[in-house]
Amino acid sequence: MDNSEMDVFFYFADQPDSEVGLAIGALLIAQSEYPNVDIDDYLQKLGEMADEVRERISETSPPHEQIAEYNRYFFTENRFKREIVGFYDPANNYLNDVIDRRIGIDVTLYVLYIEIGRKAGLPLSAANVPSQCIVKYKFKHFDIFLDLGDEGRIISEEALRVKLEIAYGDEADLQRRSLNEDANKETLARILRNLARIYTDENEYDKAIQALKRITWLTPQYMTPYRRLGNLFYQIGNYNEALTAFETYLDGTESPFNEEQVIENIRMLRKILAKMN
Repeated sequence: MDNSEMDVFFYFADQPDSEVGLAIGALLIAQSEYPNVDIDDYLQKLGEMADEVRERISETSPPHEQIAEYNRYFFTENRFKREIVGFYDPANNYLNDVIDRRIGIDVTLYVLYIEIGRKAGLPLSAANVPSQCIVKYKFKHFDIFLDLGDEGRIISEEALRVKLEIAYGDEADLQRRSLNEDANKETLARILRNLARIYTDENEYDKAIQALKRITWLTPQYMTPYRRLGNLFYQIGNYNEALTAFETYLDGTESPFNEEQVIENIRMLRKILAKMN
């Protein structure tokens, strides 16, 4: 299902999570829409911003002062802000557009905030909290959590608990451990999920398929993208790929969503392919 060897993103996604560069990954995603985008040029821009932040932040300053100064630089002086009206504009998911326009959705601002901060020497990393943009500041023997939905302000334990309950429901306490895991690949997968949804709604199935394939490379432990791939391959008449996708989903999922429908899809596709042969 793939021609994965033709897509540089396949090799990028094959790295360990801790070695995955968020900015590079996001720019590779953008390169699919903008083939001539100069990734090195945008990385240099981020490096220059990081240099400015580094000059302002003393290594001996307490974390809350470093965080406040960085937030002032990022949100106030550079005027990076969240898109409120055009959430479903694909441009909000392309990091080059976000850098140029100074506006993006939560996840692309998240990538920028973490990458500039890291390059400046701040101990920032992504926290794996679905539908939330929580950043970790790793301070000695404990973590400080920042809420990018609130312009990077430090989030209290109680507020963090509420966000975890929103994301995980009754399993919030069990999933607290996910905050200590690397989440670079999951962050990039969030961008691709947005694009897959937008492209599907716009009937740009080839683009949606590419986004979903890339999600499977980044997060192979999740099977849901295969079900969506099956539907899209069927839409474009690629029945072999549709069958493979549905079978992969069914074989790899413990409790498949809409299992009877997936089984019926497989039966129908096998029948179609038998007639074609």
